[in-house]
Amino acid sequence: MRAGSACPDGTIAVIGGGASGVLVAAHLLRAARQPLDVVIVDSRAPLGAGVAYSTGDARHLVNSPSCEMSAFGDRPGDLIGWACAQGCEVARSDFVPRSLYGRYLSHVLAEARRHTNSASGLSWFREDVVALTRQSRPDGTAFVLGFAGGGHLDAGHVVIAVGPPSPRAPWSGDAELIGHPGLIEDPWGPRSLDRIGPKASVLLLGTGLTMVDVALTIAGGGTNERSLYARSRHGLLPLAHRTTPVEAWRGRLETAETARELVRAIRVEAEKIEFAGGDWRSVVATVRRQVPELWSALPVAEQRRLLRLGLRYWEVHRHRMAPPVDAALTRLRQGGRLDVGPGRLLALSARGAKLRAQIGRARGDEVLDVDVVVNCTGATGGYPGGSRLLGQLVRTGLATVDELGLGLEVDEHGDLVGADGASDPGLHVVGWARRGQLLESTAIPEIRAQAERLARRLTGAHP
Repeated sequence: MRAGSACPDGTIAVIGGGASGVLVAAHLLRAARQPLDVVIVDSRAPLGAGVAYSTGDARHLVNSPSCEMSAFGDRPGDLIGWACAQGCEVARSDFVPRSLYGRYLSHVLAEARRHTNSASGLSWFREDVVALTRQSRPDGTAFVLGFAGGGHLDAGHVVIAVGPPSPRAPWSGDAELIGHPGLIEDPWGPRSLDRIGPKASVLLLGTGLTMVDVALTIAGGGTNERSLYARSRHGLLPLAHRTTPVEAWRGRLETAETARELVRAIRVEAEKIEFAGGDWRSVVATVRRQVPELWSALPVAEQRRLLRLGLRYWEVHRHRMAPPVDAALTRLRQGGRLDVGPGRLLALSARGAKLRAQIGRARGDEVLDVDVVVNCTGATGGYPGGSRLLGQLVRTGLATVDELGLGLEVDEHGDLVGADGASDPGLHVVGWARRGQLLESTAIPEIRAQAERLARRLTGAHP
């Protein structure tokens, strides 16, 4: 198969080669009973790594225990078995390095390709898709993908698995700060953190999981004397996982009409189980599976209220740190290397080689003069988010942004909804871009379930 050739209706193009794209491709090949060509299109290598699992820092661990990170819902021990075969002793409650998990996803894809029937195939085009059009032809082709490097690919179905929008720093609109060497907009860009001096003072904007990994990289290892300040609106750090699994909460929340009612219900159940000697984490784990239903039951105005007032509190309880990461961060804080606190960036200005940040705090503004400011806010913007492809889809009406600006509008199956309000049975969305519909759509268990359901639907396989 080559770019520019006409492909049969059995071709499924997967845009995105990170975790979402790899899981979709692997499950399609696994479920196929008829000849099927799967084409992954992504310019980044290796497949499966994406931003999340491309780090080379062994201190960066996944945020869920290995028993939850299998690529297959019916084989929960798959990651553990593969890691042990690689000479890595991994228990169910262990948190593996992100780089190791990226290698696991590459293995999953290779195995799916190796075990597929001889009439099916898997291809990878190292290209960026910048345009997607619908173009019916006699051979059944429904879509044409245009590449940044020229050429095109025809496909019967397209899966959009593009991941989060690119990070947008708070200072990105300030012309006076453009090109300042102390500003790092994307900490995961190539060698972005390498230019930080060994005695630099560093302001980290954000206190979530991105900040945690960045802080470990900047402060850990070597003999550097860097001092770190982490600030965010709430100043809340992610909480930690238990070192041992907690017993599942067997309750179920009723849908609520307001954000306040929903938050109160979660808090009450967590307090009940703590009072009975249990652990609040078990309530969060169970509610996590109910979130799509609870979220969709709220009116849009209440969804917006929940995002504004309650989402951060849910995130610090739901998206937790691995115990070794929590321990390492605690050592940094106790050793005076990392100062974490609440505060909102009010102003940022250059003072020669230095940067002055004015931070708004409840008890008066704080002024920090630092050498480097790193954007650790993560994917704060919405779609199209600078993506040429998604921008083109919205402009041409093939896609619409959901009402809250979290992702793309999709129907109950995850099929893309266009400007005419109708969903397209040939355009499918997996992962981050379904946040507006599901809210929880960024972690491996949720993405894996979406990939499995989509593969069964497109191949006609039985559940």
